[in-house]
Amino acid sequence: MMSVLITSVALSQMPDDLLRLRIEEVETPLGVWEELYRSEPPAAPFRDGVVSPATIVNLAKSVWTVIDKSRPVAKIETDYASALPKGITAPAELAGFSEPQARSFRLRGENVFGLDVYDVTYTLVHQFGGAYRGVGRYLANVGVVASEVDVLWGYKLDLAVVRTTPVNAGTDAEPVAALGLELELTVKTPLQHQTHTLLYYFRGDEAEPTRVGG
Repeated sequence: MMSVLITSVALSQMPDDLLRLRIEEVETPLGVWEELYRSEPPAAPFRDGVVSPATIVNLAKSVWTVIDKSRPVAKIETDYASALPKGITAPAELAGFSEPQARSFRLRGENVFGLDVYDVTYTLVHQFGGAYRGVGRYLANVGVVASEVDVLWGYKLDLAVVRTTPVNAGTDAEPVAALGLELELTVKTPLQHQTHTLLYYFRGDEAEPTRVGG
């Protein structure tokens, strides 16, 4: 298990009101696994274009909302990014993708009295290792979903994917897709406004994403 204390970035509030953000890795909730395995990929479409394996693109979403006004809204089936070779139209044109991967984290915001004003569990999901005609290692269905959100009355919490950056972390001959994903957590009350940024890095040849900065 990983437990980390992150320094919060606070806006428009006095230091005594600062909420401390704590994050720890937890077991993935069963409901998330069930949803992952209920999601069926589309059939491979017909394609008759030029494919550039070394040029990595995101064919899906670049930004989306995970939690809106303290309510989970992201769906595994529709809210995700990808890092795939330019020229294909869907991950189904590639072969060898892994089973769905999941890594879950618990976020807690603690006030000066030691009380958790919010408690959120979210899960990073993705598939890795897909190849185009034996070339490269790519990423599909890179998503973030919230399964548990507990927020005290008077607080409003939002969580969103605000940036996704696909790159080639390998070579032209042996491309390895990578994707940087930036999460923004915002907590508001009538008198407070705090924003935290969480960065994750996915690779097409690795089963687990890395949290950037610790």
